[in-house]
Amino acid sequence: MAPFMLRFLTAGESHGPALVVIVEGVPAGVPLSERDLSPDLARRQLGYGRGRRMAIEQDRAEIRSGVRRGETLGSPIALEIRNRDWTNWQHTMSVEATPDEPCSAVSASRSRVMWCGSARPHLPTRRQ
Repeated sequence: MAPFMLRFLTAGESHGPALVVIVEGVPAGVPLSERDLSPDLARRQLGYGRGRRMAIEQDRAEIRSGVRRGETLGSPIALEIRNRDWTNWQHTMSVEATPDEPCSAVSASRSRVMWCGSARPHLPTRRQ
């Protein structure tokens, strides 16, 4: 078998609804199941990271594409790891802006309060 190069793309935030992974470069015919990924995800529970959340969270990767009947297709493989604690973060991590609500991500880095809603601009015109 000729050597191949893997490319990994990731998207998502730790408190968002899910993390998404795209893996390119896996040849067709490689045996792969969600169960094969579980041991590597379980290593996170051993304590690697800044916080202790990883010790209580049990991650599960769901294969969304690129695998059929237990074998890779040669096309990119899409994986999704859902955040089971998402309901507690839905408001804080919402994609939609909430009118007249301070935008903590912006205001934390600025000397004045900025607003995420459409009633007030959320980007300053100049630093103060």
